[in-house]
Order: sequence, then C-alpha cells, then structure tokens
Amino acid sequence: PEGGWVRLVDGWPTMDHTAGRRILALSEQPGIVRHDIRVAKPIVGRLIGAGGSTFRDLTARTGAHIFVLDKEGPPPGWTADWRLVILMGYEQQVIHANAEVEALIGSSPMLSGPGTRPAGALGMAGGLPRPRR
Repeated sequence: PEGGWVRLVDGWPTMDHTAGRRILALSEQPGIVRHDIRVAKPIVGRLIGAGGSTFRDLTARTGAHIFVLDKEGPPPGWTADWRLVILMGYEQQVIHANAEVEALIGSSPMLSGPGTRPAGALGMAGGLPRPRR
C-alpha cells in the first residue's frame, strides 16, 4: 500500500469497545493513515510504562493516536501471546510513532518466532518509509 502501511486486522476491536469506536471515527477523517503492529504480549508493558507514563509520552512526542490493545486480548485468529498496536494520524505522525515504538521494543529477543523478523524488527509491521526532510 502507498506509504508502506500495514493493516493486520479490520473490524476489530468492535464497536462495543471504546477503542473500536475511536478507531472508526479517526479512519473517517481525511488524511489519517493507519499502521498496525503485532507485538508479543510480554512486551506490551514497555509501550505503556509505569502508570501509563511511556504511553502518554509517546502520544505527546509523536502527535499520533496510539492504541495498545492489551485488555481486549488478541485479535480473532491470533494466539494468546500476541497483541495488536494501532498507530493512527497524519503520515509524518505515524512514521514518527513507528520509529519510537521500534526504539522501545525493537531490540527485544521476545520478538523471535513465527511471523516476525530477527531482533531489532517489529515483526509484521516494519519497513515504513523514513520521514521526508
């Protein structure tokens, strides 16, 4: 897809979840892009941080909407040890957010396994274009 965006799941979380309603509302806004990242469950805490501090910092620094879907469980068809992270915003915000997420979790040895690349990668969601200068 243009921009190298990856969408791993559609229609989840459902509208009965607040996140599902927010994702749908954002997707209907002009210029908003979405990028999905598959993250091993034990690593999710790195994106949230103590009391949500890392999550708040990520969203403030990047301007992107970041959905760390942990309490929702794995998406349909995924095993229990994986979670979905959705980055949404304008292209440069999502590129920046992806780089920040990669910096936080990219070197984890827990990312090895089916559907992932070697340590230092985001698994199914790497390879986004670099920010234009």
